[in-house]
Amino acid sequence: MDKYPMNWKYAGKAEVNMKEKKSLNIKVIILICVLILFIVLGSLGFIYRHYIIDKFTNPYFVLTTEETEIEVNSEFDYSIYVGDNSWPTRYEVIYPDSSQVDTSKLGEYNLEFILKTEATENVSNLLVKVVDTTPPVLELTAEEISLTKGEETMEFNPETYVKSMTDNYDKRDNLTLNYSNILDWSGSEVWVDYTLADTSGNNSKAKLKVLVLDEEKDFGTVVVEYVNTEGTPIIEDGVVFKAKIGTPYKTEQKDIPGYTFKELGKNSAPKEGEIERGELKVVYVYEKVEEEKKEEVPKVEESKPKEDNPSTEGESTSASQDSQNVQNSQESSSSTEQSSSSSTSAAPRGHYIDVDNITVKKGTSLDQFISILQSSIKSDEEVQVLFGAVSQESLNTPGKYTITCQSANVTKDVIVTVTN
Repeated sequence: MDKYPMNWKYAGKAEVNMKEKKSLNIKVIILICVLILFIVLGSLGFIYRHYIIDKFTNPYFVLTTEETEIEVNSEFDYSIYVGDNSWPTRYEVIYPDSSQVDTSKLGEYNLEFILKTEATENVSNLLVKVVDTTPPVLELTAEEISLTKGEETMEFNPETYVKSMTDNYDKRDNLTLNYSNILDWSGSEVWVDYTLADTSGNNSKAKLKVLVLDEEKDFGTVVVEYVNTEGTPIIEDGVVFKAKIGTPYKTEQKDIPGYTFKELGKNSAPKEGEIERGELKVVYVYEKVEEEKKEEVPKVEESKPKEDNPSTEGESTSASQDSQNVQNSQESSSSTEQSSSSSTSAAPRGHYIDVDNITVKKGTSLDQFISILQSSIKSDEEVQVLFGAVSQESLNTPGKYTITCQSANVTKDVIVTVTN
């Protein structure tokens, strides 16, 4: 029998309690450590969240295509190939330099679009091919021509009828022109096929229709003559032209000095129409114009110039007398013109202007004034006012004016007095 049975019992219980307490403490410590670890990891995750997200998502620049072709010498804009790129502001986007693509030269150009993040740097490539797919332009001088069988067809050169050859890239010297060879001229119609190619393999085509004509069967002639009423040619060298039957023609009525057109000849062809087989003759008949005989016009009586500071009465008398002189001159000129048809012209007595001063009434017309000047010339020459102040306005305003007149090679200053 134990001496201390109750102590062992209590000692066992104490030992169990100690073990439980120790186990609890360990669990708490572990829990605290785990909590601390989570806090640390969470802090690190928050700090490096962008890096972690970028690393896992791996973003890159979006393009609508990886390869494109553009026409040489055209404009290039890479922005039309950029897709939906709604990136956070922290991303750095590096765009290519558009000048890298030289659209004036054929070739391939690689453009790089770079997207930088905290964790990655991705490059998207756009391959740009500058190509020439536009055919050259071939222009002929005509779509249809006519050649006379014989010498013309033997000397026929298709290149003669090429008006222009152009291309959007190649120069003319680099273009290649080919055409079909003409081997048979026996028919009435021949086609020439043209092909123009550039260095990129583009080509364009054209056709030339050649009508082969027989000079005797397919041509007609038009002869134009200008004759007087007796049938004698007025113009020695008339007009002759030859063309294909059916070709429109049009002749011209000419102005011939000393003649006036009367009518077309009795058997004349029309002034205009179409070429017919054989010869058409268009005859213009003219009448001779008789020259009118001219009479010498008597001179106007010379008016004396006014003296300085004349009296009122003297001015009135002079104006009245000069006005009468003008009226007499006009009546004399009119009488001379009426009798010119029945009298012969007097011989000219030289070129001179026989007047120093002319007085006219207010309201005299310019035509009347020139007629008065003309009547003072001793020849058939017309008088011309070279310069001066006389106009219709001045002829309506009383005063004195000086003008310079010319007849043939004679000039003279004349004083013109306009009175009420």
